[in-house]
Amino acid sequence: QVINLQNGEDSTTVIKNFTLRNGTGWEGNGSAILMLGGDYGPKLENLCITQNYNNAITSFGSTFSLKNSRLINNYYRAISIQRSQLSTIDNVLITGNGKGVEINGGAAPVFTNVTISNHVSETNYVVFIQSSTPTFKNTLIVGNKHGIFTENSGSLTMINSTIVSNTGRPLEFVRSGSGTIINSIIYHNTNPVIV
Repeated sequence: QVINLQNGEDSTTVIKNFTLRNGTGWEGNGSAILMLGGDYGPKLENLCITQNYNNAITSFGSTFSLKNSRLINNYYRAISIQRSQLSTIDNVLITGNGKGVEINGGAAPVFTNVTISNHVSETNYVVFIQSSTPTFKNTLIVGNKHGIFTENSGSLTMINSTIVSNTGRPLEFVRSGSGTIINSIIYHNTNPVIV
């Protein structure tokens, strides 16, 4: 990892104004930043995270905040949010990575003013939700292969957001996955929503 945070770092830890590049993850996780444990993890601000291998950011149950940052052109997944946590992602560009965002294991992150775009090599969904309850506010999902996939009692909340010009399905809910869509736009995607 470029930065390894698994020794009790909390919200007093601030990582700010860096470019994080060329990291390799631990067992596929956290090539740029790995966070493990602790109820409230670090504040990540004004970062450019690019050209890392494996999952660029991975959090195992550490509630972190990421804002005013870019995750671009990483070779695998941009963000993996796992286990119970209430992380916040605000004003972040996630574009051109091998994969997009994974949320599982009871996580409930909130994405606000986020753009997720141009993941054209992603064969699955650009946002994968399993057994978790994320919220997306003022979020744009554009120009990807597929949009958001929700399964295994996961529940998506999407507010004031847009899913547009993706070449596959914009939304899919299977195996007790559900969603609440409020004041949002879903259009010009190649295939229909699956419920």
